[in-house]
Amino acid sequence: MHISKLTLINYRNFRNATLNFQRGVNTIIGENGSGKSNILRAIRLLLDDNMVRAAHRMDESDFCRALGRWQGHWIIISMEFEEISSDEAVQALFLHGTASLEDGAIEKATYNLIFRPRKEVRLKLAKLDIFDDDELAEIRDAITIDDYETIFTGRSSADFSDQSVYDSIVGNFDACDFSSETEFPEIGSKVPGFLSVTKEVSLTFIQALRDVVAEFHNNRTNPLFTLLKSKSGEIDPASMLPITHMVRDLNTSIESLEDVQAVRRHIRETIKDAAGETYSPASLSIKSDLSD
Repeated sequence: MHISKLTLINYRNFRNATLNFQRGVNTIIGENGSGKSNILRAIRLLLDDNMVRAAHRMDESDFCRALGRWQGHWIIISMEFEEISSDEAVQALFLHGTASLEDGAIEKATYNLIFRPRKEVRLKLAKLDIFDDDELAEIRDAITIDDYETIFTGRSSADFSDQSVYDSIVGNFDACDFSSETEFPEIGSKVPGFLSVTKEVSLTFIQALRDVVAEFHNNRTNPLFTLLKSKSGEIDPASMLPITHMVRDLNTSIESLEDVQAVRRHIRETIKDAAGETYSPASLSIKSDLSD
């Protein structure tokens, strides 16, 4: 199984974009700010089990600026898989109990993240008359990001990149033309919570080199530090003694440097002049950050 197509509608800097992938290595190339990271984030929202669930709750900044007003519009991230494995668990995942047993194994499947207004908002839009722009503006003015919901669907037949399909499902905001329906079978069936695509698809996300370098400067996020820490318990303490002695010698040699002693003396004298003998430190050390 592999990703064969990714469609992004109204997501960040993509008003309407479709990327086709082939089995094997695929490369995304673009200038800075062209949206490469947004494409990877869209894929991760659907497939990366390490993404915080709160990330699926989008905000205003996730809507494409080309929309003008985002209120009422949908964000759609649609992924297509090909060469679906015949493994029973994988087949069940994409059929998720909605298909007939006689349908047989499937070879192509879709999986979508849809961020749309809640039903009460869609009902208001569905009742509008064509070209009732004033009423439409009033409804949109009242819409906030809290009026939105995120759903995951499978087995969709809608080509979301087709503007006429988008208008027929979401609505045409320029003409104030909305369907009287609020649910559309073509967008697919909701994927039940007990089935998880992320648990059946292998995905490893490696951060950009610039981000990795930044992480190495922070002990909290430094992956090498974490690895060494976990392995340190397996090291024989006796084998660490020579290293401990070397660190102590290093700190001692730093303190014995004439320039370091001069700095230490000046610091102590400054504190003494400012705070007096009672509150100045009895001793002052300048040494390496490397603890023994």
